[in-house]
Amino acid sequence: MRERERERERENGEIEKRRKKGENTEGERERERERREEKEIVTFKTKTISRNLIFS
Repeated sequence: MRERERERERENGEIEKRRKKGENTEGERERERERREEKEIVTFKTKTISRNLIFS
């Protein structure tokens, strides 16, 4: 279903219009969310390692 919507958007040039306006497309939003999650995981691991080193 999403593929059909994306096809329609491509045909109408909606994706290009959104990019010009500065709005993110669905795929860009997903990538941004993944980057934030990875950042949070790295931060958590770093804090955990730091605590372990301090208390060991």
